[in-house]
Amino acid sequence: MKELFQHAATTEGITVRVAVNFLPEQSRPEQGKWVWVYHIRLENHSHERVQLISRHWRITDGQAMVSHVDGEGVVGEQPVLAPGKSHDYVSGCPLATPFGSMEGFYTFHREDGTPLEVRIPFFPLSAPATAERERVSCDARNATLNAAHDEADPSPPQCPARLRRGGAPPELHPRGG
Repeated sequence: MKELFQHAATTEGITVRVAVNFLPEQSRPEQGKWVWVYHIRLENHSHERVQLISRHWRITDGQAMVSHVDGEGVVGEQPVLAPGKSHDYVSGCPLATPFGSMEGFYTFHREDGTPLEVRIPFFPLSAPATAERERVSCDARNATLNAAHDEADPSPPQCPARLRRGGAPPELHPRGG
């Protein structure tokens, strides 16, 4: 299961698994549009039946612009999960930047009607070819800036950490179903 779903989180026996892929054939970088598809699997490992009522996504693009998306159910459904059962769905997320991230939560109702907020794990969105091209460009820029840098200044200019070789991945967040 870990091979298919790169990200997972469990809240009170409900596991949310996420697989995400960049869609180059639907993306139009020259028009500022990058698209990802994500596959979600909801698993009920608890001892009671639950129903997914709503979703909340926090989507962050590469310019740290955050969008919050709230809605009923997922892709037009409010699935009921009996103990030991799962539900899968697929949705997508367009961004105006070649990288970003998503995370959020689902609200389920237990059999007695009480709400249960279930975490959707953070997952990055990254257009691989674009990210590599930006990093190589940034490495070249850093080499030029560092070579011309005044030795008296202990902090030479740098590209963002997300683009430096070995740098941290982009820290961003969510959008869709």
